[in-house]
Amino acid sequence: MGIGIWVLGDQLGLGQAALMTANQDRANPDGANPDQASETGAKPPQPSVLLLESRQHVTQPRIYHYQKLVLIWSAMRHFAAELRAAGWSVTYGRVENFETGLRDWLKAENITELRVMIPSDRPFQRFLEQLDLPCTLVWVANNHFLWSQADFDAWAQGYKQLRMENFYREGRKRFNILLEDSIAGPVPEGGSGTLTRITVNRPRQASSRRRRSSSNPMR
Repeated sequence: MGIGIWVLGDQLGLGQAALMTANQDRANPDGANPDQASETGAKPPQPSVLLLESRQHVTQPRIYHYQKLVLIWSAMRHFAAELRAAGWSVTYGRVENFETGLRDWLKAENITELRVMIPSDRPFQRFLEQLDLPCTLVWVANNHFLWSQADFDAWAQGYKQLRMENFYREGRKRFNILLEDSIAGPVPEGGSGTLTRITVNRPRQASSRRRRSSSNPMR
């Protein structure tokens, strides 16, 4: 069974969750992925990694800013080189569209399980889900956020209305951010758990009546 990992353009880093699953498989071949392990306990083979540059980003109705796209593609190429230097098997494709490039790679590498870290772009996740791929698609939880979707859903169930202030306060407590110890327990640094409201005093503008009066030279 061949395992493939598709790394998206905003998921570049050796610590991203989908790549980390391969490290977990090698560390525990008889547990995390028993089909990959031999009777002697040999480590499973290194998964194949895919990165794709798609011309869809240039031709689609909502096109990318060209300078931004150059930066993303440059970062992808550098990361592909970093992966190869670290011993990964990497395919870097420049294709007309994602679907064609993905299907060609799945066939060439005989991929039966595709792992993708959940995209931050929900429309792109829906695009992948609606593809009838010739392999199993495995979503790996996105580790680029402090909160997982499951954690947020569990927290949100206790509220009829969702407010950023409550989420912000809970996040500070959960991750011990900007808190200091006290006899009563952790308290916000500075003594306040919310942002201070700042009132800006603007100079008064002349009334429209006064402006009209002053603009009439006959009066």
